[in-house]
Amino acid sequence: MINIRAKLLFFLTFLLFQANLSAQQLWSKVKQYDQSHQQLKSLKQFEILQLDVNTLKNKLAPKSINSKQIIELPVDEQMLAFEIKEYTMMESMLANKYPRLSTYYGYALEDHNIQVRLNWNSNHLYVYINTSQKTILIDPLKGNETFYVEWINQNCF
Repeated sequence: MINIRAKLLFFLTFLLFQANLSAQQLWSKVKQYDQSHQQLKSLKQFEILQLDVNTLKNKLAPKSINSKQIIELPVDEQMLAFEIKEYTMMESMLANKYPRLSTYYGYALEDHNIQVRLNWNSNHLYVYINTSQKTILIDPLKGNETFYVEWINQNCF
């Protein structure tokens, strides 16, 4: 009887853990979109993604001073976990004028040579990922608050 209860408890815990993971997924691929969008015309290779803005806000909410957060970002059609930390890059007067602008830096957990910079203004996220071979950018798709375009900047090298 105890063995059955233990198995049932384990199974329920596993289900709750899986539900929590899927509920906090930041990015999902968008299969249908307007291919004639002006922002996409000059891009040769790109992917359209949808961002769960509320989940992002929760992940970026300050936990404590100097706290680091783990965030997943799309890189080469897979999700990589990055450890990021908020930093201030503006002078204090300018930061006071734009208090909603937050900047972050970090690196991929599995490869510290993959570095990331993020800018978040409570409406849009801008992501710059530098690998040893390329720079990947994730920018908001103009006219849509949750759709983003991931593309490779060929002019960085």
